[in-house]
Amino acid sequence: MKSKKTVPSKVQPEFPRPESVKLSRNMHKTLLSFTFTSLIIFSALAQEPLSTDRPGEGTDAPTLVPKGSVQLETGFFLEQDQPQNGAENTLMKVPTTLLRLGLLNNFELRISEDLLLEDEVRAGALSIGAKIGIAPEGEVLPALSLSAMLTLPATGSDRYASQFTQPALKLLMNKSLNDFLGLTGNLGVQWENDQPQAVYTYALSFDLSLADKVGGFVEFYGSLPEADGNIHQINYGLTFLLAPLFQIDVASGLAFTAEAPDYYIGGGISWRLDLFNKQ
Repeated sequence: MKSKKTVPSKVQPEFPRPESVKLSRNMHKTLLSFTFTSLIIFSALAQEPLSTDRPGEGTDAPTLVPKGSVQLETGFFLEQDQPQNGAENTLMKVPTTLLRLGLLNNFELRISEDLLLEDEVRAGALSIGAKIGIAPEGEVLPALSLSAMLTLPATGSDRYASQFTQPALKLLMNKSLNDFLGLTGNLGVQWENDQPQAVYTYALSFDLSLADKVGGFVEFYGSLPEADGNIHQINYGLTFLLAPLFQIDVASGLAFTAEAPDYYIGGGISWRLDLFNKQ
């Protein structure tokens, strides 16, 4: 039997008894639970309802994150494509990440980066930009915002890193038709993969209020590259508001053209904290 190493009584430290250790652990658990619950309650006091850019792949809403708020939108994305006379390609993003920071009443900072899983895990390129409010929704005119993003060069893994900055601009529009149906539209232009030719993008989403805390959407979207064939897709999904500022979602999509990926599935969460919102 191994002997214990003893310490002279003069310098022997006072170790807590097992009951004290157990009490300390319980106190830590209680503190963590209290902190988490407080954040949820504090967020629920916000007056602005939760609005997200998930789970649609083509449309972003013109609504901005309120000033003083932080919103995280994250999830997973699985895409499969089998080109003609080619092997099947599978792409998984776990997680997809969009962080939105409300800096002004009509300005939010946006930071986006994904982890991509193919034969191994690789980091996607880092994108940073802003959403700028132009006009609220009126009786006739839709709500308008402008989204501007820059995909930064030499970020992410070698496979996805770009040599040049890749800009993307989108005009975001939304109009409520009645109490349960709204339309969201996007028109944009972007540059990809170090190519000088522009890629024009469009999206139209029919947004449905199915129940008090359940929403749905059907979205048509695509891109029209100057250099390649056009890509057109449809996707659809559901959102579930589990708390005033906490939402989960599921979505799936299909291809309309041979150039588009065959299908995708995805899901995720969106959570907003009104840390410095004085409303």
